[in-house]
Parts: sequence; C-alpha cells; structure tokens
Amino acid sequence: MGPAICVSPPIDAMRTQSTAAFAHDAALAAAPSVPKVLLYSHDTFGLGNIRRTLLLAEALSQSYPAASLLIVTGSPMIHAFRIPARTDYIKLPCVTRPAADSYAPAFLGGHGRFIDQWFDLLDSLL
Repeated sequence: MGPAICVSPPIDAMRTQSTAAFAHDAALAAAPSVPKVLLYSHDTFGLGNIRRTLLLAEALSQSYPAASLLIVTGSPMIHAFRIPARTDYIKLPCVTRPAADSYAPAFLGGHGRFIDQWFDLLDSLL
C-alpha cells in the first residue's frame, strides 16, 4: 500500500490558520498608526522602475516595522527579485508602449479594452 495522500489540511489546522489570520487583520485594523502602503510600478522597458520600487519598499519596511506594503506591477520580472519583509505584490498583465501616449497588451492580444479599463480604474483609485 502506498503513502496516504492528504487532499486538504485537517479542519482544525484550517480553523487555526483562519483564526490567526483574522486576529492579525483585526489587530492591523485596530491600530490606525500602522501604515498600509501601496506602491505602483508598471515597467514597460527595462528593470529600473521595479528595482527602485523594491528599494523604496525595503526602506519603508525598515523605517516602519509594522507597515504592510503592497506592490502593484506589470513587470514580467517581479518574481525574480527578493521581496522585502511584510511586502506582497499583485502582478498585472504586461503592457508595451507603441506610442508615447498609449499602452497595448504585450501578450494578451485583442484585450486592449481590458488594459484601458485597468488604467481608468487606477486613475480613479489614485
């Protein structure tokens, strides 16, 4: 008989993890002085912007030990870098700049409307 395969973690372990995550979120919400920082970097050429963004995240992480940082980026290389402590990231679709004032999907051919909607959403949030 082969080894047993566990498809999902035991319910008690899931409940403990969920409770711990909820307690962490509640503690963050209860502490208004805890900075929550969003950094946006949409590299279309080279790696300079994402490197600078990661350096900023590192400095903020060191200066504000309780801070929670989130990087939103379209860099195709974000996964190759060391991510600073208490920093997470959201990877957006890659874009190119066919002209100085326009962006187009790099790999999602035919989804230009999605990219336009994403930039409109970013404008409204920031």
